[in-house]
Amino acid sequence: MTAPINEPRRPRLSVAMIVRDEQDVLAETIEGVRPIADEIVVLDTGSSDQTPAIAERLARIIHGDRL
Repeated sequence: MTAPINEPRRPRLSVAMIVRDEQDVLAETIEGVRPIADEIVVLDTGSSDQTPAIAERLARIIHGDRL
């Protein structure tokens, strides 16, 4: 749905996170910015824990070790 012609558009906000092995804080961090973010992108730089799985559930993920 588009905004009416006379109503100003709200700026869009994209949040990008560069992470590695952050399973203990990633979900809480993503949920903390979700209310203000239009898009959340997580760049995982080669985690060996559950960080990529958490990111896949909650945000768009890019695997840096596959670039």
